[in-house]
Amino acid sequence: MNDDGNRAAEIGREIMTTAQAAEYLKVSKQSLYDACARQEVPHNRIGQRLIFSRPALLEWARGRYVA
Repeated sequence: MNDDGNRAAEIGREIMTTAQAAEYLKVSKQSLYDACARQEVPHNRIGQRLIFSRPALLEWARGRYVA
């Protein structure tokens, strides 16, 4: 795989859906949606869809990231 392909694969592992992020954080999807609405959890929007960065969530969970 070339460098661009390796980077794309790496980014794909770092970005999570709401379901994946909820499972990673051991919370319900609704709890995660609610926390996002309160701007408590680091996330981004693509249209109506929420996406989450695995490294940002890990830092947030460790208390070192401010959403």
